[in-house]
Amino acid sequence: MRALGYSEKAIEHRLTTERLHRVGWGVYAAGRSELSQEGHWMAATLTCGNGAVLSHRSAAALYWIAAERPGVIEISVRQAAVNEADKHGVIDPESLRRALDERARVPGVRPLRALLDRATFVLSDDELELLFRPIALSAGLPLPMTKQMVNGFEVDLYWPELGLVVETDGWRYHRTPSAQSRDALRDQVHTASGLTPLRFSHRQVKYDPAHVRRVLTDTLPSQVGGSGVTPRRPAQAACSAATSSRPSSPWSSRTRASDSSER
Repeated sequence: MRALGYSEKAIEHRLTTERLHRVGWGVYAAGRSELSQEGHWMAATLTCGNGAVLSHRSAAALYWIAAERPGVIEISVRQAAVNEADKHGVIDPESLRRALDERARVPGVRPLRALLDRATFVLSDDELELLFRPIALSAGLPLPMTKQMVNGFEVDLYWPELGLVVETDGWRYHRTPSAQSRDALRDQVHTASGLTPLRFSHRQVKYDPAHVRRVLTDTLPSQVGGSGVTPRRPAQAACSAATSSRPSSPWSSRTRASDSSER
């Protein structure tokens, strides 16, 4: 409807006057609410977003090959469709992933489970360090300090000589509105103090390291690449070791000695 030029107000007016009937997220029946079987199939497919297709027993029923399971319409979706459904609040990826464990033998569950596993997993601190180390080195950066207090926040990765802070997000800990607000505040405080904050998802670190490396090199082109580190001293950033029972990272001891000599 929006693609055809209808405003939100125009759509709501047609719903109120029953010229449109809502049958799914962003999907409406025109004129009457009753749908044929083909109409239900089309509504379910449209609700799941671009790239979604009728599949399995529902597709077989469409071609009169087999009977459909009562009350169930089976749809196959690409990751883009899952992302759209998540964005609009139609599904919760983590709840959906847990539900799939109870339906392990249902056709189509395995590829959907594999797709969601790439998006809903969370790296441990040790796994994150192990994966980020070669990315940082390949981008020409020195090894970072880890789990340091900077501007009153514990940060994942910190390059004091570059004025660079990198935070990494796992979905389970960063999806709520309050968590997103806290993340925005952290980034704002770091930027105001003269630091450059970057944020990557755990999925990007594990499955798309080339993107992470490209962002690092594009963000700090004059500081990296083997020509020497150019100091960037934020005026107000305060760094101190975070108090934790967790052993300090070996990365910290290998941070460039030029940091102390250039103060």
